[in-house]
Amino acid sequence: MTDMVETIDNQISVLSDIRDFVKGFKEKKITIQEFLDGPVSLRSTDESTMEDILEQMLSKLIR
Repeated sequence: MTDMVETIDNQISVLSDIRDFVKGFKEKKITIQEFLDGPVSLRSTDESTMEDILEQMLSKLIR
């Protein structure tokens, strides 16, 4: 149970970072190049982990 809570907390943190990053771009606090580079917190995240998170998000949108 503890592992599940930790995993969910990590996913919430990643999604919050993405939300804040996009909000920063919308509010013109970051440049287009910075936006294309992606959030710093996600650059160190394992690529397969990011793909999994994005896949889960998209699958929920399609339903």
